[in-house]
Amino acid sequence: MKKTIYIILAFILILGLSCGKKESSLTFMHFWTSEDVRPVINNLVAEFEAANPDIKIELIDLNWSGGHDKITISFSTNTAADIIELGSDWVPEYAAKDLLMDLSDESEPYQDSLMGWEAAFMNDKIYGFPWMLGTRVIFYNKNLMTDAGLNPKIPPRNWEELYDYSKKINELGEQIYGFGSNAYEKFTLYKKFLPFLWANNGKVLEGDSCMLESPEAVEALKFYTALSDIGFLESQRRLDDKFMAGELGFIISGDWLLRMMRGNPPDFQVGACMIPGPKKDGARSASFLGGEFLTVNARSNKKEEALEFIRFLVSKGPNLRFNQAAGFVTPSNKQAAAEILREANPLAMTFLQQLNYARPSPVHPKWVQIQFVIEDAVQKAIYHKGTPEEILKTACDEIAKIINEE
Repeated sequence: MKKTIYIILAFILILGLSCGKKESSLTFMHFWTSEDVRPVINNLVAEFEAANPDIKIELIDLNWSGGHDKITISFSTNTAADIIELGSDWVPEYAAKDLLMDLSDESEPYQDSLMGWEAAFMNDKIYGFPWMLGTRVIFYNKNLMTDAGLNPKIPPRNWEELYDYSKKINELGEQIYGFGSNAYEKFTLYKKFLPFLWANNGKVLEGDSCMLESPEAVEALKFYTALSDIGFLESQRRLDDKFMAGELGFIISGDWLLRMMRGNPPDFQVGACMIPGPKKDGARSASFLGGEFLTVNARSNKKEEALEFIRFLVSKGPNLRFNQAAGFVTPSNKQAAAEILREANPLAMTFLQQLNYARPSPVHPKWVQIQFVIEDAVQKAIYHKGTPEEILKTACDEIAKIINEE
C-alpha cells in the first residue's frame, strides 16, 4: 500500500515539474527574407531558443513594398506580432496610437551601449530598441573624374563643386551621366532631398507648422533640381546598377552598395565622401539617419519574453553577425560598431564618419503621410512641373491639411 502511494506521489511530482513552466511562443514580424540574410536570422533564433528552451520564436515575413500596410492591418485586426521590426520613420506613427509598449524604463540600461535612440523618442518616451542604423553617402567613379579632367583624389567639398564635377562628367558623351537622381520611389526619394535641405539650415516642420516655404528650402530644392538636370533619373536599384556599370559619376547610396561591390567588384576605382553642404569651406554636411527598430506590441501578453529576445538581438555578438550578413556597416551596438571599424576599408569608414552628421526624419505621428507629400513635391520639381516656390507652397498647404485633420 505504501509503495503504491509513493509511486502515485512520484508521478504527481513528475507531472507537476513537467507542467511547471509552459513553453511560450513569440511571434516576430521582420523584413529579412533574402537568401543571404535569412539563414543568419534562423541561426540567431536557434541560438536564443537553445539558451531559453521555454521560449519559441515564430518568424512572420514582411516585404518592403507591402510591409507597412500589413503591419497596420495586423494592428487593426488585433493580429500584430509580439515583436515588430519597424523602420525608423514608422515608430512615431504607431506610438501615437498607443500600439507600442513604452520601453523607457527597459531601455535605460542600454542608453550608453546602443546608438540611434533619437528616432524612437517621442513625447519624452522611448518606443523601440535600435537594431541597425543606416545613412547615405556619395559614391563616385574615380576613372570618370580623371576622364573629365578632375582630380580623383579630391571629391566635391560643397554644392558648387558637386554640380560642376557632375556637369563635366555629364559632358563626356552618351550613356555617361554626371549624377544619379532618384525618380519617384516610395520611402526613398525624400531621403535624397532632406540632406540638402538640412545642410542649408532648412526644416520640414517646426512643431506642427510646415517650414518648406522658407528661402533655405527653396534654395535646396532648386539645387537638387539642377543636379537632376545633369543626371540620370531612375529608381535606387537602377541607379546602383548604372553606377556599377561605370556610367554614373556620382550617386547617393547606402551601404548595400558596398555589398554589391564585394560580390561583383567594378572594373573602375570607386571613392566615397560625405554629402557636401552648400558652403565653400566644406561645412554643414548632412545625411539621412534611418534604421530598423525592435518594438513590442502594447497588447502582447508576453512582453517580458519579447524583451528578452530583443536584448539578445542587440547584444554585441548577434548584432555584429546580423549587420555583417545584411551588409550594414553601422550596427546600433557600439561594441559591434567598433569591431567593424577595426576592419573597415575607406569606403566603409565614410559611412561611420557620415553618421556623425546624420539625423532622423522629424518625429511626428503623421510623418509617413507627410513624407509622401515631400516625395511628390520633389518629383514635380525634377520634372519641372512648376517652380520650386509654387511646388513647396502647395506641399505646405497639403501638409497643413494632414496635420490638422482629425
